[in-house]
Amino acid sequence: MIEGQFLSPLILGRNLILNPVVILLSMLFWAWLWGVAGALLAVPILVAIRIFCEHNERFKPLGEWLGGRSEAADPGELAPKS
Repeated sequence: MIEGQFLSPLILGRNLILNPVVILLSMLFWAWLWGVAGALLAVPILVAIRIFCEHNERFKPLGEWLGGRSEAADPGELAPKS
């Protein structure tokens, strides 16, 4: 149960650059809606939504939130300027 609810979303979130909380919520929603098939399709659906949002200016902030990163978290901006 711990693996399915916490460990899996955390690992998938790091590898796919997705917010782990959003992965968990997506898996719960699609599993509730479609059962096992929904649980299996939850992450691909979430990735498709994130890609769509990142390529559309109107939904870009939502895409960044789904990706679990923000513009300010860019490593180039955090480096000291000389």
